[in-house]
Amino acid sequence: MYPCHSGDSFSVNEVDETKNIAGNVRSIDADHPPHKILCSSNDFLKLYDSNDLNQNNNYGQELLACDVFKLNKLCECDLGILVCSHNDNTARTFNAVKSPVTNEELSNKKHNSHSENTESCVIPKEIKLKSYRRIFLYRKEFNASVYKNAIKNITIDSNEAFKNTVLDKMGTDFLKNKRTALVKSKSSIELSQTYSNVRKYVLEKLYSVLSDLIPTSDIPITPGMSISDLRHSCLSNKNFFDKLSSECEKIAEDVRSTPYASLSHVFQHSISFDSNNCTNSTNNKVSFFPLKNKFLPGLKKLIIDTTSSLSSNIISEIEKSDQNGIVDGLFLKTHGVLIQKSSIRTINCFFDYNNKVLANYDFDDNLSLLKHLLEKLKNIVKASCAFHENKVVSLGESTIEQLSIYILTDMYNIPVKFHRKLKLTPQNIIERQRLSENFYLNYSRVANHIPYTDDGMELQLSKLDPTSRTKISTEINSNYDPSKLVIEYTNLEQCVSSPKINLIKYSKSDLFLDKLSSSIYENAINKVDIDINRMFRNSILEKLDAHIKRKGFAKSSVDLSLTYSNVRKYILCKLSLHIKDIIKTADVPITLGMSISDIRSRCLSNKLFFDKLAKSCDKALEEVPAISEKILLSMIQSNVIFDSDERLNINHKKYKFLQELKLLITETISNLVNSIINVIKNLKPSEIINGLFYKTHGIFVSKSLIRELKLFFNSNKIPIGSIEYNLSSINNFLVELTILVKKHVIFHEGMLFFPEKHTAEALSRYLLSDMYNIPSRFYKKIKVSSENISKPHSSIEIASTDINCRKDITYHTFTNTESKLLEKPITFVQKKSSWNPALIRSINIYRLAISMINIDKGNFENSFIDKIKHIPLVKKYLYKQKKIEIGLHETYTRAKSYILETFHPFLTEIEKETKTKIVLHHGITLNDLKNSYISNEEFFKKLRIFCSNAVERLKNFTDNSPINLIQEYICLGTETQKKMIIRKNIKLNLLKDITRLLIINISSIPDVIINSIKLIPCSKLAGGHLSPFHDMYVDNISLLKVKLAFDAAISKVINDPLLSWLVDKVSLEMIGNSCDGNNIKSKNQYKFINSYITSKGLYTYSYIKKLAKNELVALRNNIGDTIMIMNNDKIENTDKVTRSEILNKLESDLIAASIKAYKNSCIKAYKSKLGTKH
Repeated sequence: MYPCHSGDSFSVNEVDETKNIAGNVRSIDADHPPHKILCSSNDFLKLYDSNDLNQNNNYGQELLACDVFKLNKLCECDLGILVCSHNDNTARTFNAVKSPVTNEELSNKKHNSHSENTESCVIPKEIKLKSYRRIFLYRKEFNASVYKNAIKNITIDSNEAFKNTVLDKMGTDFLKNKRTALVKSKSSIELSQTYSNVRKYVLEKLYSVLSDLIPTSDIPITPGMSISDLRHSCLSNKNFFDKLSSECEKIAEDVRSTPYASLSHVFQHSISFDSNNCTNSTNNKVSFFPLKNKFLPGLKKLIIDTTSSLSSNIISEIEKSDQNGIVDGLFLKTHGVLIQKSSIRTINCFFDYNNKVLANYDFDDNLSLLKHLLEKLKNIVKASCAFHENKVVSLGESTIEQLSIYILTDMYNIPVKFHRKLKLTPQNIIERQRLSENFYLNYSRVANHIPYTDDGMELQLSKLDPTSRTKISTEINSNYDPSKLVIEYTNLEQCVSSPKINLIKYSKSDLFLDKLSSSIYENAINKVDIDINRMFRNSILEKLDAHIKRKGFAKSSVDLSLTYSNVRKYILCKLSLHIKDIIKTADVPITLGMSISDIRSRCLSNKLFFDKLAKSCDKALEEVPAISEKILLSMIQSNVIFDSDERLNINHKKYKFLQELKLLITETISNLVNSIINVIKNLKPSEIINGLFYKTHGIFVSKSLIRELKLFFNSNKIPIGSIEYNLSSINNFLVELTILVKKHVIFHEGMLFFPEKHTAEALSRYLLSDMYNIPSRFYKKIKVSSENISKPHSSIEIASTDINCRKDITYHTFTNTESKLLEKPITFVQKKSSWNPALIRSINIYRLAISMINIDKGNFENSFIDKIKHIPLVKKYLYKQKKIEIGLHETYTRAKSYILETFHPFLTEIEKETKTKIVLHHGITLNDLKNSYISNEEFFKKLRIFCSNAVERLKNFTDNSPINLIQEYICLGTETQKKMIIRKNIKLNLLKDITRLLIINISSIPDVIINSIKLIPCSKLAGGHLSPFHDMYVDNISLLKVKLAFDAAISKVINDPLLSWLVDKVSLEMIGNSCDGNNIKSKNQYKFINSYITSKGLYTYSYIKKLAKNELVALRNNIGDTIMIMNNDKIENTDKVTRSEILNKLESDLIAASIKAYKNSCIKAYKSKLGTKH
């Protein structure tokens, strides 16, 4: 026999192989004496949220919150006392009636008076802890319970029916021949090994069921309970026994349909009797080795009987158990204190959720965060009970705090010397109480902490502490549902107030992963029921019937979950893009004050979304008949699994099921809308939050914000490595992001609210660093200034560098380096400074449209997985996780860069032709301009020819250069993040796949351009023909003429003989007045340079103005009357007044530029002479 392992540390092999219990049940001499339990009215439920869950082997799903039940601290003078006793006249009755009491317990009770017991119920007990020594809570059997321990010791074959059957079968072959003389007595037959194997078999079948039942059906433990009370609570746990009986019936039914051959391993290899040979003192046993087959029918009946009567057997064992058995099943010794195991489960769940919350393990840097975690942990411990001096007690404040520090130290391996810094202050507690008004958590993991009764219990708060203004009335029972938590706000201000949130230490987050912006509806598709009518399952079983019978497998245990999962993946892949498009206009609106139930209702009542999804499903159904055999075959699992270790390989039989698989896909898509609705109705509160929010930098931001951030980034890219040249633009981005962040609610500490100023700015900085990968040395230079706050929509100029011009094997992200216009409707651009010709830009609309391409991944990811699944590391990961999740974002980014660079020469060559084809005229609207680009047939004809040539070149590649697009390593999974290097031999195997990916996307470029132009904002479209000029947009043709005048004026100033002589003179006198050069930028610099008189008594600057005005006269004649400007969404010729205004501003700008050029010449000459002198 091999031990059967489950998710926790329990092993079925722990069952005693020789013990067959048949002990006597102690009789009951007297009824259990009544107890009075005093409960403070402030024991009401507080529900917390927690950080994003990172899983280990113990849990398989993400939880939003499972970290705390918090007892609110009330004014002691207002505390009422709720008395719970056995008196039927009282409002509440404690469920402890007649129960078996051992003599040992009765003797202990004689030494304690009734008044002492009553008083001990309400007085917290200070328990001295042991000196700290680290323990590993994950290695403890915290999921073991009284019930599991009882199953290990149940009596098998109590009526000896199986024993007699074995003796009857053996009597015909063994006990009638000469070997009968060797057997002392038939009753000495030894079947303990078989009984032990039966226990193991039953436990193996029930293990996952028990692991789910125990956390959700645990017994209530309250201070003052004795061993008898605990025993009685275990015996009267109707919720547990009802669920267990239901599962036992299913298992018994499966055993009935199991072939006898599949049970042969349960029967022992040999049968022993006491020996009749008195001369052999060393061996008093005689063994026989009969064939097992004749005993298997009786063995099957034994297993069925044991399973069917399991509940009554467990009850019998618990009634016989002593104090140590009860305590070991319900409590776990932690640092010298016996803490209830339900609390240990919550602590482990709390750690699961927070085990990656520290960005690093510099504990001084994370002191505030550790105190925050300590306080939440303290609330868990405070809600716990301990077993001390033969009864259940509540823990004293000092014990709670010290034990919480010990457990936190266990979790994060904190040095002991750091303990003195981990102290909770009253300010911590009051602030947390103020914020913790509406918390939701995962019921399936923490319901065991909720005190429940058969008739329900109401906990009501009469008076709140002045720091809290919320009246809470909650009814709690064994069927408690967190989504039904009722909160009545006596002051709505409590709900909408925006607390200041301290974000965790910055750690880069990849905001562009697809899963971060996936909607709750996409998540729901991953959970929809597949094959509800079992059509596909029955077809598989029918066509494999002969093989199943030959192997002796149980049909009822067939597992097709991998195929179902592949069907979900296929459907999600087909509809994901449609859902992303739909969600842009049909997102779930979330407002302040909404509860989880309100959010769920909004998701279910999103009629616009479901109507559009239904249309997309209809289109997807039309494509089902055309699905290739290769894709269908890849969906069907290679091995059909029966039970846990029985597999039937169907790799060569998959073709038989293709038609049924198509029908399954058709059925699933047809019912998808209703299936999604059913899934959302049953989502846990944590899953609702995780579907609509994403946790980044310590808080949950809405996924709609993440989607808008992607659009923002795609519209405002900057060249790689050019941060220092674009700090002004980055600062403008920060303002835009801050405005964007403030418009979206965040979910924090169980509440919805808009971020206040400090939080919004801090979060915006983090998000900006995530998007643009800003080096830390620039952090201090990025700030929200008063100027760009008041003018947040100023134009953004992005400096172009040559870093994108080079090509190497690691393709840089190709970005559009032209200046960026606003995403908002066209408005005048306000600028205080002089206009500069450098602001003239001309956006290539077709290049911009191509840059908006979303790579069509096709079947690349599946091919990638097929090529690497033979690697040992991947095999190991597949064995544990059943599926692979890999991130190929870098490969797709490089593919996009390759495509953009491929089309760059073509777009540059055809740009002049396009400008002559698409020109501005008076009265043209931006929509007309957009249509001109879309209907440019001559351009698209040449583009299609270019695409065809590019595809042919790819098909005829003689080298392996496309493999350089494949990233150097991948991360397996989203939680473990195991990295695997992609070596060259793997890349070569993927050459055809990456080439196919490029061909698919290059071929679709014409359609991509048309669709992208339709989505380009009007402001971007205007950037192809107009540029900002003070408070308006002016056509580029006119501004280019202005630029020629500026260049001519500046050239005249620099080359003018008189000014050249003055430059030399001024620079020499500057050296004489400032030997160290520190005053060249002083306030007197302007006056100093202007103090020289030129010809005809003109000061220097007056002389320069005269030269500039001469150029302006030439400009007035050259620019003509056709200056065009933007007026709302229409381009018009200027009238005389506007034209005069533009020319006047040009005069001022031209003079300012000329003076600046002269001033720079003086400073340049000064620095040159200063360097020569020294």
